[in-house]
Amino acid sequence: MDLIKRVDYFPRTDKDVFRLANEWSRSNTLWGSGDMQAATLLRIAILEDLYSFHKAGPDYFPPILSNQFFGPIGHHAFTGIHIAAQKLEIIPLGKRIAVIHPQLRTEPSISLYEKDLTFTTFSVGKGFTEFPLNWHLTERNEIIRGHNQFIESYDLVDKVFNGQEITKQNPFFFLEPYSIKRALTELKKFGFGHNDWFVGLHIRDGGKIPALRNQQISNYLPAIKEITDKGGWVIRIGGTEMPPLPILPRVIDLTTQPNALREVHLYVLAKSEFFIGTCSGPQFFPSLFGIPTLFTNQIGPGRSLLTWSKHSIHLPKHYLRNDGRKASLSEMLNSPFGFGELTLKEFSDRGIHVQENSSEEIRQAVLEIFSRVNGTYHDDDSDLDKKVADIRSGFWWTSKGKIASTYLRENESWLLN
Repeated sequence: MDLIKRVDYFPRTDKDVFRLANEWSRSNTLWGSGDMQAATLLRIAILEDLYSFHKAGPDYFPPILSNQFFGPIGHHAFTGIHIAAQKLEIIPLGKRIAVIHPQLRTEPSISLYEKDLTFTTFSVGKGFTEFPLNWHLTERNEIIRGHNQFIESYDLVDKVFNGQEITKQNPFFFLEPYSIKRALTELKKFGFGHNDWFVGLHIRDGGKIPALRNQQISNYLPAIKEITDKGGWVIRIGGTEMPPLPILPRVIDLTTQPNALREVHLYVLAKSEFFIGTCSGPQFFPSLFGIPTLFTNQIGPGRSLLTWSKHSIHLPKHYLRNDGRKASLSEMLNSPFGFGELTLKEFSDRGIHVQENSSEEIRQAVLEIFSRVNGTYHDDDSDLDKKVADIRSGFWWTSKGKIASTYLRENESWLLN
C-alpha cells in the first residue's frame, strides 16, 4: 500500500515530463563526451529534486530495480554489486523488486539473487521503470540511492571492494552445488578433469567495424601458452560472433559451442584460478566470487580502472598522439579521453590513436598475476603506486584500482605531468 501511495504524479504537465527526460538525456551526452563530473552532478540534482518532492526520508530507497539492471551480463553483475553494497551498509538494506523479461528468468546469473530479490516477470510494458514520474520508485543504475545521498555507480564499485577484502575464501556469492556439477559434466567432454585448474578468458572481439572496446584475440596467444605450459587449462567464454581460437592443447573455446550449457559460462566466471577480461560485461562477475582478474585493454583510465577483488590488476590501452608520444595519465584525466566513451573515429579526429596492449604486455601481466595469486610476488613498486595515487588525488574523482606493476615499470613516462 505504501508503494501505491508513492505513485504520485511529480511532473504536473507534459512539459515537466519532457524537461526531466531531456535533462537526463543531456546528462547522458555529457557522460559520453567525457564530462563525468557534470553528468553526475546533473543526475544527482534531478533525483534530489524528485525525492525531495516526495519527502523521501534518509533511509528511503527505491523499492524496484529498473530495467537497466537486467539484460546484458555486465548489468547482471552490477545487480550483485548493488546487493553487496546493501550487505556492507553502503546503501539502505531492503528487499527490492526485480522486474525482468521471462526469458531472463532462467539465466544462471539471475539465480544467484533468488534470496535477495523478489522477481516478477512481464510480457510487455517494461518501460514503466524508465518513466520520469517513476524515478523515485525505480533505482537507476547510473546513480544509486545511498543513505540520504546519491552515489555514482562506478564510485559504488570502488566503495564496495574497498569496504571489504574479497577473496575466494570470502566472496559475496557462491555457486550452487548442482550448478558446479552440471558444468563439470559438460567440461569433461573436452577432456577437463575434476581436479584440473584453469584460467577463464573473455576477449571482446566481435563485429566487422573496429570498436574502442574490441581487441585481437591473437595478442593473447603467448599468455595462453604460459598458462598451459604451467599445467593449467584456458577456458574461453563469449558469443559465437567472436573469431575462434586456433586448436590448442588444454584450451576450450566455448565461443564455438553454441549449445554449451549456460552454467559452464557462469562456472568459468566463478571458479577460475584467475580471469582474463577486457572492457566487456563478463569482466565484472569474477570479483563477486573473489576471483582475481587481469583487466586487459582498459579504456577510460579515470573511470574504468576500478578496485575489484584481491590481486586484481589493470592493463590500460595506450593513447598515442600523432607525433607518436604517449599521452600521460595526468593528461588523460584532464581530458575527455579519461572518462568518456568516444568512438575510435572521434579519438582520431582529436589527434589520438588508441593502441591495444601488445602480446608481450599481456604475457608479462599474466606472469605478474600468477605470482600475486601464488604468493611469490614481491611488490617493490610502491613508489610507482604512490605516483599513481598522487596523480589521482588531484581530481574530483577517479577510479582507484591497481595498475599492473609490469605496465608501470615499462611506461614510467606515463606518470609524468
